[in-house]
Amino acid sequence: MPNRRRFHAAVIGALVLGSLVASPHSALGQPGFGSGGIDVAPGSANLGANIVVQGSYVQVPSASPGTGGSPGASAAGTGGGGSGYSGGGSDVVSAPTGPPIREQLKACGRFADCVPLSPDVGMPATPVSMAQVMNVVGTAVTGMQLEEPPMCWTPEPANFPGGRTGLVGKNAWAWVCPDQIRESTVGPVTRVVPGPGGVVVTATAVNSSVTINWGDGSLPTICPGALLPFTPYNDLIDASPLTPPSGLPSPTCGHHIEKTSITQPGGVNNVSATSAWIVNWTAVWPGGGAGGVVPVPLTSNYQQRIGELQVLVTPN
Repeated sequence: MPNRRRFHAAVIGALVLGSLVASPHSALGQPGFGSGGIDVAPGSANLGANIVVQGSYVQVPSASPGTGGSPGASAAGTGGGGSGYSGGGSDVVSAPTGPPIREQLKACGRFADCVPLSPDVGMPATPVSMAQVMNVVGTAVTGMQLEEPPMCWTPEPANFPGGRTGLVGKNAWAWVCPDQIRESTVGPVTRVVPGPGGVVVTATAVNSSVTINWGDGSLPTICPGALLPFTPYNDLIDASPLTPPSGLPSPTCGHHIEKTSITQPGGVNNVSATSAWIVNWTAVWPGGGAGGVVPVPLTSNYQQRIGELQVLVTPN
């Protein structure tokens, strides 16, 4: 008889343990204030309730007391209901204690890298994308209102009021018109622009050079930005009797005229001036940063009429 009783007790214990694992009710977790759940599966009248505790909670509901059997075990769970957390009597099973999930995410440095948290909900902050950064860079460049070079010339362009005709063999000059000198034409220009996600972009634009295409088939002239706004022409420059017939060349941005424009469409050379703006930018945000360079070429267009001076020498 003692052996038969032990056999029956072992069978009952196995059935109780099986109900803990296979009960379909154990998938219905009650909500808690943490990362896990607590599942309460009703047992038979003399076995009480089975409690399965998962995760970390600030507080959880207590188990319902059973109606039969001997008083259940504590959290160790080896009492009259069998192994596991049995509620044969009036046990109340407490969930494991520990910090809430927000504090767990913050507790970094010893075993894991820190995860930045949004201050409002305590969840990991949305990472800043390069697309967002470049949008802010674009806003900074747009806010600079950079301009194409407003050039003055000698000879004066044919499409200017009072335009003149230049002569082959003379020197042409180019410079930024004095009444158009400002940061958006000669630089430098700096803007600081905030963006989403804590991004702050600092951008500085420098007019690195002005390239003149004279429209007569000659090589372009690159006028360094360090010499901006260039040397303006004055009629007194060529008034000296010591000045050569070609006139004086510009010390900063000029060209020796060698061809007439009579064969060009409309009888004019299509001249262009291109400012090579370079925008250097840096971006910083919580936990990151980046930088780069954006070229911004801007071009203005003009027309010059170039003729030849014919000299007829006759004997006296």
